[in-house]
Amino acid sequence: MSNKKPTYQELEQLIKELKSEKKLNEAQKLAGIGSWLFNLSTKKVEFSDEMFHIWGFDVKKSPPEYQTIINRIHPKDVEFYNVAIEKATRLGTPFNIEFRICITNEKQKIIRSICKPAIGVSGKLTILTGINQDITKQKKIEEDKLKVKLRLEKTIQSLNASQKLAHVGSYLLNTATKKIEWSEETFHIWGFDAKNGSPEYDELINRVHIEDKEIFNRTIQKAIQTGKPYEFEHRICLPNGEQKTLRDIGQPAMNNDKEVINLAGTTQDITSQKLFEEAKIKHQRLKIIGEMSASIAHDFNNALQQMMGNLEVVEIQNEFSDNSLDRLNNIRSIIDDISIRVSALQKFGDTEYTNNNENNENNIDINALIENSLNESRLLWKDNMEKEGLKITVTTDFEEIPKISCNSGELKSVIDNVIENSMEAMPKGGNLMIKTGTKPEGIFAIFTDTGIGMDKETQLKVFQPFFSTKGFKLGRGLGMSGAYSIVKKHGGDIAVKYSRINKGTTIEIVFPRQE
Repeated sequence: MSNKKPTYQELEQLIKELKSEKKLNEAQKLAGIGSWLFNLSTKKVEFSDEMFHIWGFDVKKSPPEYQTIINRIHPKDVEFYNVAIEKATRLGTPFNIEFRICITNEKQKIIRSICKPAIGVSGKLTILTGINQDITKQKKIEEDKLKVKLRLEKTIQSLNASQKLAHVGSYLLNTATKKIEWSEETFHIWGFDAKNGSPEYDELINRVHIEDKEIFNRTIQKAIQTGKPYEFEHRICLPNGEQKTLRDIGQPAMNNDKEVINLAGTTQDITSQKLFEEAKIKHQRLKIIGEMSASIAHDFNNALQQMMGNLEVVEIQNEFSDNSLDRLNNIRSIIDDISIRVSALQKFGDTEYTNNNENNENNIDINALIENSLNESRLLWKDNMEKEGLKITVTTDFEEIPKISCNSGELKSVIDNVIENSMEAMPKGGNLMIKTGTKPEGIFAIFTDTGIGMDKETQLKVFQPFFSTKGFKLGRGLGMSGAYSIVKKHGGDIAVKYSRINKGTTIEIVFPRQE
């Protein structure tokens, strides 16, 4: 051992090195990063102070042996760690790995270890140098973020599922950029593809029904200008022709300057609800008609009895010609027919009435019934028209068809109403073509006229109670609605198959075949 005292310069250099080492230790402590060196020949390990802290060793003692380090690594990560060290020492392969260490039975840490092998002057590997970083907190934060993300995704999935069941979508409109954020159900309701992202505001407006564009724009603009919440209904038209009715509820969000920056809201598809309400109204109308019909039928029956009594008195006389007698028989037939209709009128609109309660059903020949109706309505479509110099031509094309089970008076009422409507649709004359036959759906009768036709709106309402285009003097809007009710009651269908303004109309009636 030498007793030579260090020079001033040597002491100064030593102080600098100590200060440098101290600064390094402080920096490593702040960053949670420790440095290490492993001598391949001596198997000795050198640790920085922070390495001791990270691994839970006493900094006052010597660095731990390699096996002591291995013993502190989590049992499930030892093999993975050894493989990385083995490749580094044998092949000089650097590594950047993560593994767990066990400080105590209860305390674990997650370490990131970066290694860079060093080659000596001989060209051989001599040492491994590297750093270890305690990333336990970082991993915990990442794990918590992942949990939050998964919970958020689950919440969004639950929200989307709930919105789908309720047909309610949510949206957020940026008032400055007009950019829209939508939930999945909002895309579905409006008929846009979510893969293409939310549509531009102008694209949205293009799908609003033309009659509702003004209220849509006015409501949104008012909410932006005043900051007041809104609730309104409007229709949209999808590219496939489907029309929906939506209810929008919105709540503006303001900044510190009381300026609206966002509109957050929900949009609900209430199409089914609207259809239900319309059906309910229709049901209520039919119920009212049913209640009114009992009173009307009573008065009608009294009048019919008086007419039939007078007719029987007249028939006793013998001075009538054969033609006059035919006319009298025709009147009797009409009175009998009206009597049956009055009975049907009492049942019209009665929701508790079913076919099972009908005791007056017979096997009816539709062809004969149509011929009878044409004969009785001849005064309307032939005699009166010809007096005015006009002409309506009626052409029939009857196939041999099975009879149907129905109340003759009710079915006669249906046919009378369809023929009457066709005749009245041709005030300047025209052609009426009546064809009967069979098809897979059942037995049909088609009535085609060359009259004034109907627009789309009229076609939708033609079978609604109290709807009429004739004015109060000519109609009450009950003829075609009554026809619709009767046909449906017997399991059939009546529909407008074609109609164009000034081109004419085609009405088809279909009854099911008898089993």
